[in-house]
Amino acid sequence: MTDEDIKALAKASGGGLERAVIGTLLPSAAFFCACPFSRQEKLIDAGCAIALATDYNPGSSPSGNMNLVIAMSCIPNEDAAGRSDQCGYDQWCLCHGT
Repeated sequence: MTDEDIKALAKASGGGLERAVIGTLLPSAAFFCACPFSRQEKLIDAGCAIALATDYNPGSSPSGNMNLVIAMSCIPNEDAAGRSDQCGYDQWCLCHGT
């Protein structure tokens, strides 16, 4: 996802609940397919509305475990190193880097 894509999604996310575009992130699918994780910290910082989902299926994401999805969404990538608010919670999680 490019910076231009993020700007477009942020613009589309601001239309109120009845018209908002919500970007759905699939961290377990990225993990099982060995793809890069989404740039969720940039999406959040840009004001995008986001949701998490499993994409549960035997091909790309053989786990329907939402706890795993939430944990994986906290894994820092190159832009998120050192951020303590990555997962959106005030509790300790994988995003603290230890």
